[in-house]
Amino acid sequence: MIMDSKISYYKGIQKYDDGSEYSGDLLNGEHHGKGKMTFANLDIYEGDWQNGKMHGRGKYNRFNADKDKYVERYEGDFTNSVIQGHGRMYYENQTVYEGQWQNGMRTGIGTLWTSSDGYFHGLWKFDELVRGIHRFDNGDWYEGTFKGGKSHGYGRYYYSSGSLFDGEFENGKPTKGVFVSPDGTLKIIQ
Repeated sequence: MIMDSKISYYKGIQKYDDGSEYSGDLLNGEHHGKGKMTFANLDIYEGDWQNGKMHGRGKYNRFNADKDKYVERYEGDFTNSVIQGHGRMYYENQTVYEGQWQNGMRTGIGTLWTSSDGYFHGLWKFDELVRGIHRFDNGDWYEGTFKGGKSHGYGRYYYSSGSLFDGEFENGKPTKGVFVSPDGTLKIIQ
């Protein structure tokens, strides 16, 4: 234990009435430095702390009591106990997102790998991909704007067969534009 008239820095364990438990570095009784917190709901955070808050790099595992298992894991940056900066989230449905986060939401450049639909890469805003690329498992890919996880607005869809659609999309479907077949034949869709 290091002590002077103002600062008390030490390692310790703190147990709380709700069943939560913290073990790690403490500064004047607050979590500060490296530490691990098991919350009353069985969520676990292990990583950097500053002034009693998750701050810096860490790992957060979210427990689902109904399923009696851990269902999500985040590894990355925290600011004042909020996911903020760069990190990777592993979701229960086997998808993984790696990229920028702001206020606990995917915001900035990032990639989402799915277990059944290829991957999405591009600009995210408030947990939604707004512009980027969707590469499908079948070899097709779409480049353009998105809404609600589907191609929406202007974009290009490249088929693995060599065909191309260049134009407007609505709710994942091409609505108007130009379809180009592998042999170069053009078809105008209005």
